[in-house]
Amino acid sequence: MGEQIQVSREFSSFVTQALNTGIQQVVDGEPDPFLMLLDTECTEHLLATEVEDDDLEGAAESLREIVAAHSDRVRFYGLVYDAILTRNGVEHEVMIVEAGEHGQPTGYLVLQEYRFDEESGESAKLGEEEWQPAQQLLARESRPA
Repeated sequence: MGEQIQVSREFSSFVTQALNTGIQQVVDGEPDPFLMLLDTECTEHLLATEVEDDDLEGAAESLREIVAAHSDRVRFYGLVYDAILTRNGVEHEVMIVEAGEHGQPTGYLVLQEYRFDEESGESAKLGEEEWQPAQQLLARESRPA
């Protein structure tokens, strides 16, 4: 997890599941961003959105608004999308999860590089998950049970 970021095992597992689901969505030909939530009753929800005119940021923002509007009932959230990241002039396909846990001071941006072979239909993770502090979308006033 990069630079000694401390999160609960349950939250880390949720984020890994969100990354895996995102990669599977690409394999299934459904690469649009989606929101994965775990509510206060430990029920998981997947909310998808369609990207119109390649407006990834607009789609992501509408999903962020859903998290903020329901923050009192959300335990974990993960906004999941596919992107191309350029490092040292080399393009890398990455799955990104903007994630947060209710009551925690920070959210996280988690990246997982992966490879998808369209011919064979096989995908593979490359390297480790990269965790970076990011904006927290959930209110900190009260913590769900």
